[in-house]
Amino acid sequence: MSDARTRLGRRVRELRLKQEKTQEELGERSGVSYKQIGEIELGKANPQFTTLESLAKGLGVRVADLFVTAGDALYPETDTEHSFVRELRSSLEGALETLNRGNRKRAPRRSSKR
Repeated sequence: MSDARTRLGRRVRELRLKQEKTQEELGERSGVSYKQIGEIELGKANPQFTTLESLAKGLGVRVADLFVTAGDALYPETDTEHSFVRELRSSLEGALETLNRGNRKRAPRRSSKR
């Protein structure tokens, strides 16, 4: 089992319990099955990025928040790893902002015919 997956799982569980939600409730809000949430929290699953996006949305946090606990990075061993996580976080946030802007621009058009 990966140390990163274990830390991710603990963080998801921490955020879920902080909101006093069950795995089932988070599953309903996020569209991720409660069984998969359980596997993630135990560090047994290797979730896809889209799953992490769904969980973050269901928890009302940013994807980056799934990887950071009170200023501690997911990989806190060295400064190089801190830098890597900060760069990854920044890249992911930039990509999400770009996607969100694109989604706003593609709002459905109303037909002028009545």
